[in-house]
Amino acid sequence: MPINTPSSPDDSSHKKSISKIFSRSTESFTHRNYLILWLSKLFLMFGIQMQMVARGYLTYDLTEDPGLVGIVIGGSAIPMLLLSLFGGVLSDRINKKILIQIGQILAALIAFAIAFLIINEMIIWQHLLVGASLQGVGWAFLAPARQTIIPQILPKRLISNGIAMDGALMGVTSLLAPAVAGILYAIIGPAGVYVCITVIISFSVIICSLLNYVDSNDTKLLDGQKNISATYFTGRLNSYFSKFKIMLFDIKVGLIYAKTNQIVSILLLLSLTYVILVMPFRFLLPVVIREVYFKESEALGLLLSVIGLGSLLSSILIAIMGPIKRGFLQFFGILIAGCTLVLVSIFPYYSIGLILMFFLGIGESARMVLANSLLLENCEKKFQGRVMSLRMLIFGLQPIGTLPSGFAMDYFGARKVVAFLGATMILATLFFASRSKKLISMD
Repeated sequence: MPINTPSSPDDSSHKKSISKIFSRSTESFTHRNYLILWLSKLFLMFGIQMQMVARGYLTYDLTEDPGLVGIVIGGSAIPMLLLSLFGGVLSDRINKKILIQIGQILAALIAFAIAFLIINEMIIWQHLLVGASLQGVGWAFLAPARQTIIPQILPKRLISNGIAMDGALMGVTSLLAPAVAGILYAIIGPAGVYVCITVIISFSVIICSLLNYVDSNDTKLLDGQKNISATYFTGRLNSYFSKFKIMLFDIKVGLIYAKTNQIVSILLLLSLTYVILVMPFRFLLPVVIREVYFKESEALGLLLSVIGLGSLLSSILIAIMGPIKRGFLQFFGILIAGCTLVLVSIFPYYSIGLILMFFLGIGESARMVLANSLLLENCEKKFQGRVMSLRMLIFGLQPIGTLPSGFAMDYFGARKVVAFLGATMILATLFFASRSKKLISMD
């Protein structure tokens, strides 16, 4: 006769601890609006990550020119540079859901247009450049709204958790989407990949339409704006000019705020340094795969997926930990990324590269998640949109690193350029850390 052995108190305690950790890390999902927003972004970023792989490889297949790959990948930069600050102002002024949907619909239309051109054998690399540029336009308005809506749909104590789970989402898509794109690119070709991207991003639009969100923006016009808006203009042109002047005034006030807020200014400078020195490696991975590891598209997808795995695990750990030593961990994450690039150049072996990409994902996620949470929590609500738009503007500066790096790889070789970028990132991080003790000690 079988004997039922009761579970020990230690086993029960262990199960409760695991359940508590899981509940704590996913607490933001108990809020319906956040869950809908998260699912919508999941589909959007899955499509965008697939598109990054397909765009880079298709450009290289069409041109076999690393420099042109850098140009196409950096095609979104100019629109983001020109429009991101305006996107931040609009995020502080109008309904964020509208801005998010406009950006997502534009992304779906771009993917559809590229698929159409490929199917009809009309595609040239310039089409991909135009598509990247239009995507930059949409992203300039979508990204600030999507970031700043989080503090409005979550209580303050869950902001850090919500941003961490947002980072976990990026990890999931980075883990799965590149591998899917690489495999599909080899099996069904670029046209099939872009059709899939169109469908996936369309789901993002549908899910976001379920968001039950009433904008709580209550920022009033500042004194300098009241005189502008109170003036009566005859003619629509003068009316538009007046609104444009108001937006410029808003941008100016936001820039002054970012400059005078010490924590915000340091975080933005760190982001700028990372974008110039580390992001080129990510964007030029198709070149690294071919010239360092001598592999094809499937290998690129796996490499990006390993980065996603590291990013996912890092984000989950940050969500579980909560607001503990976030300033120090951000610097540490950037150092990990810099060291990874140096090691990639020293060990040009694909198997070692897979391990290094895992640590790159950890470093990237720590930097992104912690920077976003620290920015939002150390920024007044009425300036959040403009501050996050500065983050987008900085991301738009990535051609400052990507374009020269692409041409340098063509001249000096990928390994030497990657080593230089990593070493410079390490030195820059140590410099900022020595001058940012307040940020380092911040929880």
